[in-house]
Amino acid sequence: MKLLHVLFPILVFVTVQQVCAEGNDSPVSLGADLRYRHELIDVEGKDARNRHRIRARVNMTANVQDNLSLGFQLGSGSDDPISTNQTLTGGFTSKQVNIDLAYFTWKPATVSGLSLSGGKVKNPFRIPAKTELLWDNDLNPEGLALRYSRSGGAVPFFVTASYFWVEERKTEADAVLLGTQAGVDLTTAAAKIIAGAGYFDYQNTRRFAPFYDSGDSFGNSVDENGMYRYDYNDLEFFFEATPQALPGSVTVFAEYVSNIAGDVNDNTGWMAGFSAGKCKNPGSFDASYYYKYLERDAVVGAFTASDFSDGGADGKGHVVNLNYQLASKTVLSATYYYNQLSVDNGKNYHRLQLDMNFKL
Repeated sequence: MKLLHVLFPILVFVTVQQVCAEGNDSPVSLGADLRYRHELIDVEGKDARNRHRIRARVNMTANVQDNLSLGFQLGSGSDDPISTNQTLTGGFTSKQVNIDLAYFTWKPATVSGLSLSGGKVKNPFRIPAKTELLWDNDLNPEGLALRYSRSGGAVPFFVTASYFWVEERKTEADAVLLGTQAGVDLTTAAAKIIAGAGYFDYQNTRRFAPFYDSGDSFGNSVDENGMYRYDYNDLEFFFEATPQALPGSVTVFAEYVSNIAGDVNDNTGWMAGFSAGKCKNPGSFDASYYYKYLERDAVVGAFTASDFSDGGADGKGHVVNLNYQLASKTVLSATYYYNQLSVDNGKNYHRLQLDMNFKL
């Protein structure tokens, strides 16, 4: 089986590369990326931890016909739903390869701007400035997503709806995520503005075991039997604005979420920050800063950011990021987290990530 894990992505890469070499009009396209990371984690009261990690992904898309495409991606790491990182350890053992994406996308010719995707899909919902208040950027949900966008007209807008299967349970009710998000995407003489709202309803969650790891609630409240104490019905508002008058592609952004399920106390979260610059050509850079505050039952902890406040819900603090375009396909990055492990003035948490990113 280990040999299969190693050979399979190589065979996919070679086969797709051969197909792509047959001509520029090939219906199949190939992509790949690699990230090498050195990470320092320092938690108050514990010894500092250093580790080296890789993230390797190979993907391909195929246009089956004019309005139907297929997507597939293999990724390193474990079965963690919010990470394809692989720690370099274990006495030089071989590392796992997993199916990270496998989906179809259908765009009916009669309705411009409409698409339906199904399978293990890319997250269809907008994540303001990739700040991961509700979702980790590496989360690829499973099920169906319907999207519609209109770029023309007086008010360009977008609408997304999902029916995602979170857990299929053999003898109990299945856990599903019903989600919808809508917003506007405006460009005016004053600013480029993206604003919207979303509602995400996790069905059959309360009194069930935590998602992914039944022994770890990732900060969410559980009862005496280790089951979720509350439902999660998240109402979200978000905003991004890039003023045209300011140089350097400055963007300000904010997001707010509230779990409006009944009888939930610690149910809110928010973040706000700004970014400047844009990595585009060698020698260019961008930088960002934001502050995040996330109470323990505002969102499902298993799916929110895996790096902020040691992962999961219930944390607050600062995040600073700097990216530098070293070459056309190479970016150097540094991200620093200065957080607390609880919104009630928990232990100090420091995390520094130094990355080299390569993209095919």
